[in-house]
Amino acid sequence: MSHIIFATGGTTRVPKTLRHKWLNYEFVTHSAAKKLKTVFKDCSVNSVANCLTAGGLWGGFLFAHEICRLLKVTYYPFASMVDLETLSSAIEEFSIDTIICLPSFADKLITISRKQKLKSLKNLFYLGESFQAESVLKIKDIIPSLGIKPLSFTTQETGPIGFQCSEINGEIYHLYDHIQVKPNPENDELIVSVFYPEDAPLLEHATGDVVHIAYDQSCDCGYHGHTLHLKGRTPTFYNIMGTSISVHDFINVLNLHGCNISATDIQLIIINQFEHGVGILLFIDSSCNIKRSVLLSSLSSSYLIKDIINKSKFFHICFIRKSQFIQSSSSAKIKSFVQTPEYPMILDGKLIKIK
Repeated sequence: MSHIIFATGGTTRVPKTLRHKWLNYEFVTHSAAKKLKTVFKDCSVNSVANCLTAGGLWGGFLFAHEICRLLKVTYYPFASMVDLETLSSAIEEFSIDTIICLPSFADKLITISRKQKLKSLKNLFYLGESFQAESVLKIKDIIPSLGIKPLSFTTQETGPIGFQCSEINGEIYHLYDHIQVKPNPENDELIVSVFYPEDAPLLEHATGDVVHIAYDQSCDCGYHGHTLHLKGRTPTFYNIMGTSISVHDFINVLNLHGCNISATDIQLIIINQFEHGVGILLFIDSSCNIKRSVLLSSLSSSYLIKDIINKSKFFHICFIRKSQFIQSSSSAKIKSFVQTPEYPMILDGKLIKIK
């Protein structure tokens, strides 16, 4: 039996490749297309620019490609490496009305200077990470009529899990018919089972997403079933520019060379500078003494971390006292991942610029 191969985004804590039978892959993409057909019709989708990340064994670009193929829209597979000026000129020339991309890509593309060229855009569908409220406000200020919706809620392991009809928005999803869900009673983590018509099911995959499940709901679109309300990731996981990664991915590689770092010894700062890109600042407790050469070799040994470094505008590491880690404004707790629009002030620390 032949397969299509994808790489995980780290939600299993041990990055690995996944083998999906072609029969199962075709089933889940066809199931998604059936539900999204009505969404595309309601949103008047006619021509689509697919600007998701292609290659690297990531499944998002191919998923969007299959949806566009099955729904027979006019289709432009630009991928994320396209020059932004070339893309905006093409959107203007061909009156492209819909773009599928990461939120971080949209931040860089949709600027005041390109407003005229992007005026034909009516829809933005995204995958891979949540849209930050600040980004939505910025984009809506430039293109007020632009509709912003997730293409689907999906993971590499399960394929598409949920979708948004035209009646709902935010972080709320209906379920595809072949999906069954339940929460982990300890932390409300979403547990997903996938049922295939001609194969054994994938049972109880832990997604790393925190949810509230509203049971037996009815929607004006005609949907009857459970509805997911996504609340975020479990505390040790985060989506960075489309790559889902765990704090343990950093711990594991840093400890390869004899270090003894725990999850509370590091903090990852995601600095979203919108059209200027996303930068990364990794705080490490100053009591941990790691040489620069060890840092480089350790981080480069992880496919996921290397991917984040390559995508980022900059990647810095700072050894500072743990008391200077950024605290939550609401709880005063130190979270493993923090997102901010500005580079934090570092009063006393040793800064190493990897990129």
